[in-house]
Amino acid sequence: MQKRLNEAVEVAEQAFADELSKLGDLANRLADENDGTPKF
Repeated sequence: MQKRLNEAVEVAEQAFADELSKLGDLANRLADENDGTPKF
């Protein structure tokens, strides 16, 4: 049971890291389109 839990956590962490990376790319693209400063 613990092994399955660990696998689920790994999958969730990877998905979270992927989404964070996409968000960072999007923020960089938006910054590039404007004057270089992120609009948050």
